Amino acid sequence: MEKSNYVTDITFILLVVRSILGLFVQETLVLTIIFNLFLAISLLQNGVSIKIFLLLLTSTCLILYNKQMLGLVDVLLTAYVIRNQNIGKLIKISLKWYGIVGLILVILNFFGWLHSEYYINYKGDEDVYANMLGTKNPNVAGMFYYSICALLVLNFYDISSNSKRIYISILLCLLSFHIYNLTFCRTSLYSSYLLSLMFALHPIIIKFRLVNKFVFSFSPVVISILSIWVILHPTQYAYIDEILTNRVAFPAFAIGQMTFLNWLFGLRLENISLENFTIDSSYISILLAGGVITFIFIFYLLSKNIKEKYESVVMFEPVIISILVYGITENIFSSATPLSALFYSIILFKKY
Repeated sequence: MEKSNYVTDITFILLVVRSILGLFVQETLVLTIIFNLFLAISLLQNGVSIKIFLLLLTSTCLILYNKQMLGLVDVLLTAYVIRNQNIGKLIKISLKWYGIVGLILVILNFFGWLHSEYYINYKGDEDVYANMLGTKNPNVAGMFYYSICALLVLNFYDISSNSKRIYISILLCLLSFHIYNLTFCRTSLYSSYLLSLMFALHPIIIKFRLVNKFVFSFSPVVISILSIWVILHPTQYAYIDEILTNRVAFPAFAIGQMTFLNWLFGLRLENISLENFTIDSSYISILLAGGVITFIFIFYLLSKNIKEKYESVVMFEPVIISILVYGITENIFSSATPLSALFYSIILFKKY
């Protein structure tokens, strides 16, 4: 049953504001503290089941051991508290805020009022200048505009007109291509194209119910296993590392530092001493933050719930699949954002 809770609404809006502010600055500590206070109040108001209490207890221990777990815990708890809210309302709130900021950035960039050049090495030997669109880096900008595309599809998830689906898909492709020409963010481009194609063809896709249910249900487990498999065999997949600009080498180095205890409960990334070390993949981020137990738990639950709630969640399939694909190379569902909260809430917690 969907019902309004003002504290939960404020919590979600704070998450939206924090995620937008995070586009431009590294430190959002004050807003994060305020957000977590409202999240705690919202949890108390919503009631905490035994399962959620055990999750909170376990999560607190993991956060004390490894602070990297905080982002994942925040997004899962947010997904839980918004489970009874009107999902259409939350999607519109996110889309409105993201859309306004996205439009402002494009307009400011058009008039040359944004610092827009950021040197990167692209596809091995070819050097390009990518546009940051005022954000911290081009990949952040690309993910932001992909999120707008995903929220737009979520907003029209139940549209019945096939022609309108095609028009929206073409619009998303044009927007994605324009953003790519500025940011050179390939993950954003390919995931947006996948999102647009699946959205346009979804009425046809769902007609193959048994096949689609099988593929859709097992996609979280399959993609997560393949992601880890490549990282565990870096020399064998060196060409992938070259294409993905060290997105295999860095995680492989981190995993090589893991002890048995780290495999169980996660690795503190501040202990990694490597120049320009970053972890972008959502799958690797979850593994390093919470260990193999958390990793298995998350992706097992995603697959299990998609299978059990297939008739209800299949309408969101284009967004869910494209987010899972995006997560291979970018940290899109292992930290707290409006889109990741909606992603987990739709699959894990929402009652249909």
